[in-house]
Amino acid sequence: MSVRKLPLWKNLLESMEAGGIEYGKVYDAAYFEGELSCGRNSMQFGLAVHHIRVALEHKGFYLQGHAQRSGTMVIVPATKHVGIARNVERRIRKGRRRAIVLLSETERAALPKKFHAAHDRALERMEIRELLELRAGRVHRVLLKKAPKVLGIGR
Repeated sequence: MSVRKLPLWKNLLESMEAGGIEYGKVYDAAYFEGELSCGRNSMQFGLAVHHIRVALEHKGFYLQGHAQRSGTMVIVPATKHVGIARNVERRIRKGRRRAIVLLSETERAALPKKFHAAHDRALERMEIRELLELRAGRVHRVLLKKAPKVLGIGR
């Protein structure tokens, strides 16, 4: 009988590392279920898979798949990482724009006075981030020409 460490997702991650994590490797959801001691339809399973995904991303791997639908999880080839990163970035920008619209269109009269300051600060912070992101391309080009060391190029 082997001793398993808690949380179980860390134990599973160590097991995956011991077996060798490689791009293109396919894992069966049943393997995850056995190691996590829970069904693939449970919230515990979903949370554990999320933690494993985040840990793998810190190691340069991306775990893709849906245990409930396909029954498999795949380590995506490194060539797909740029597309995945762009999709994540796109979702972040889209979410920020939706948040700005929501806060902009919220009637102040509907908010208690104690929420006005927090509401205004959150809206201002999001609008500044959006503006900085819109200007980032121009700033990056200028820095690339004038001060590449600021960007960390040529280390």
